[in-house]
Amino acid sequence: MIVDIQRKSHIQHMTYSEFEDRIRDGEIPPDTRIRFEVVTGDQFQRAGDLEFYQVLADPERLAFRKKLTSPGMPILTALLVGFQIRVWMISLLPGGSAWLQERFTNWAPAIIEQGQVYRLITYGLLHTSFTHLLFNLYFLAYTGYHLERALGFANVAILYFGSVFSGGLL
Repeated sequence: MIVDIQRKSHIQHMTYSEFEDRIRDGEIPPDTRIRFEVVTGDQFQRAGDLEFYQVLADPERLAFRKKLTSPGMPILTALLVGFQIRVWMISLLPGGSAWLQERFTNWAPAIIEQGQVYRLITYGLLHTSFTHLLFNLYFLAYTGYHLERALGFANVAILYFGSVFSGGLL
């Protein structure tokens, strides 16, 4: 199926899938006149008046897509990765691993009897084995990079620390 787009004095022809992609990328504004024989017949109509255009050009959807594909450094993800690498480096010191595990792991008697509630968060940042660190940071760096660009700094912080806290309670 071919879609015709009227651009000033000439008509541009493209496939329907190419037309959809250009709408999703925001390249075709609503005031563009189009002819799509199945929908408009032989007449050119304003794209914004057509229902299928409105679905494809949903502003919230376009804003989310733009946010997801825009370049930028996910700060929270970088901070979490950097912090966890530093904690792992502390575990390499003589007695460091035992000290970290003794004071920061999720241990019910310390949480309940001594009120050390911070352990419900700190255990999620503690990695004393290199393979444990490697696989967790690989996943965190990959998913955090994309999630933080899509959801934002604050939402990813709530998601990450809420998950760690909830997992600690369970």
